[in-house]
Amino acid sequence: MPRRFNYNFSGWLKKYFIPLFIFLLSLTTVFSFYLLSSPSDQKTVFSIVDRSLYHSFLLPTTTQELSSNAPITIVAIDDEDLERYGSWPWSRALLANGIEAINRYDPALVGFSILIDPLRTVAPSENAALFKELAATKHLVTAFNFNFSQRFQIGTEEVSWIAKAALDDRPTTEVSVFPYQRPFSFHAAAPEVVNASANMGFLSYANSKGLLVYPTLSYFGSHFYKSYPLAIAQSFKQQQTPTKLSILRNREGVEGLEFGNHTLPTLNNGTILLRPYKKLSQRNDRAFPQLRFRDLLEGKIQPHKLRDKIVLVDLTASGYSQSFNVLDGGLASRPVIHATAVANLLQNDFIRRDGRATLLETLLILLVTLLVWWCSRNLKAVTAVFAICLTIPATLLLIALAAIHFANLWLLISYPLAALLISFPLQFGYKHFVEDRQRRIVERALTGYTSKTVMDRLIERGESFLTLGGERRDLTILLFDIKGFTQLSHRLTPEETFKLLNHIFKLTDEIIIDRFNGMIDKKMGDACIALFGLDGGKEHALHAVQAALAIQETLFERFAELSRLAHKQELGPGCIQIRVGITTGTVLLGNVGSERHKNFTAVGEIVNQCQRLEAACSLGEVLISEETYRRLGDQVRVEKKQAPGKREEESYLAYRVLGLAH
Repeated sequence: MPRRFNYNFSGWLKKYFIPLFIFLLSLTTVFSFYLLSSPSDQKTVFSIVDRSLYHSFLLPTTTQELSSNAPITIVAIDDEDLERYGSWPWSRALLANGIEAINRYDPALVGFSILIDPLRTVAPSENAALFKELAATKHLVTAFNFNFSQRFQIGTEEVSWIAKAALDDRPTTEVSVFPYQRPFSFHAAAPEVVNASANMGFLSYANSKGLLVYPTLSYFGSHFYKSYPLAIAQSFKQQQTPTKLSILRNREGVEGLEFGNHTLPTLNNGTILLRPYKKLSQRNDRAFPQLRFRDLLEGKIQPHKLRDKIVLVDLTASGYSQSFNVLDGGLASRPVIHATAVANLLQNDFIRRDGRATLLETLLILLVTLLVWWCSRNLKAVTAVFAICLTIPATLLLIALAAIHFANLWLLISYPLAALLISFPLQFGYKHFVEDRQRRIVERALTGYTSKTVMDRLIERGESFLTLGGERRDLTILLFDIKGFTQLSHRLTPEETFKLLNHIFKLTDEIIIDRFNGMIDKKMGDACIALFGLDGGKEHALHAVQAALAIQETLFERFAELSRLAHKQELGPGCIQIRVGITTGTVLLGNVGSERHKNFTAVGEIVNQCQRLEAACSLGEVLISEETYRRLGDQVRVEKKQAPGKREEESYLAYRVLGLAH
């Protein structure tokens, strides 16, 4: 009993526990990287892979023909404008003329991101003209800068000027939980510009290293301040209905904004991932119309291009405006990025990283690891490598593409890919170097003795097949002996005897192994012992009888072929026949011998009984034991016969098989 317990525990350990441990180790390793990283990281391998895929494949594939429905028009001051009207900064009177021209077309909102420096000395009339036109603008949104370098800190006296840019929602947690870079001071426009503004926002710069990441909030003093595009989107919405901004916080920072009647999920640093429209850097087929400032001054603008539109006035001239590397490999100017951010906010159309992405990524990591585990257990190495290394990455890309196309959801597929790269060598390494090595040893030991079905069942026993000892099994034993072969061999040369015997066993082995899933236990001269029932089937008694009858029929039909092999033309039908004994019952199945030489065989009383039945057979008979007959029932036709027991005076009931019942 202890030996059987040890065997079961060892088999369970190698079959279930170690593969499960490797599976959990792969899963834990990947999840550790996943939980400790963030999409905003730029130096990790995972971030590099995800950003590269995002930049080169995912987003360009889905935005190539994407258009914006937001009513935005850009009035750009470009290089040709500077050539015509002089270098920057222009006179404020010239800017006033441009604002006055825009107001004549009755736009819905004017975004004026050009900072009017209060420290610059100009003629009072110029200031008055510009401030008058700005004040006359129906809905004006202006911008201010934050100073993020302590070298440029100029104090906080401007705070009261731009209080309207701050959210009323004061933070209830320490500012240290807000990881976005904190500014040191403001760089604000003139107070007259601030007073003329209906709303204000800070000018921010997108992070364009593979992503268009745009900050919506910044923290300074005791307030959060909204960005310039967010202020524009809020003011435009407020023309239809009051729109309040509220901050949604978590332990790590800001997780989103309540913007009107919908929620804008952000990264933990209060940023959004912009979704660009068409090709931002192309002059033709732009996502947003761009008008030239000189055409505005010269009255060449058609009214419908500005009426009821969000008009963004900004510099695009070289050296005066920030440009950004974008997904099509070109540069996009700052007003184009601002317009994209405004359109994303108005249409709730930006790329998202929310709880759905986390859930999907978690499921993908789990599914990939499970799939690798299943492939390693059920597929051959070549098939598994093809299925895993080609199918899984392609499927992950398609899932990520569908997510970003239909749900604006960015999936970090580097982590499911990492699950593949980590679990594949672990799972297949264990299977190849441990399990397959053991299987190859067992297969070599069983090759030529049994069918693949039986071999697979025996291999499931693991190393116990190779060790000494055994287990109780219910089997059927078949023993046959070739009648008259000894006398026949006296008339043959040794070479002819071997050739004839090998051919006979070739015929009988094909029947036992291939047709009826038996296993050859051993061959003794012209006799053979076979075991039935190792495949786990319940009809092993019937299979043994069918095999015996098939062997007799085959040897009878092939007498001419056997005669030619023996070079004895006098051999006739029935000259080579077999006697068969068949018994059924419980045996001890396992390895017998020593560590230096052992034999996988069956030991028990029914083996001895089978030998006695075979010895009691007449020429061409098949005798079965009483237990075998009981198992067969009415499936065979038999007649009773007394068979000798262990002693000469003893006998017992046996059954001669006449044929199968029809």
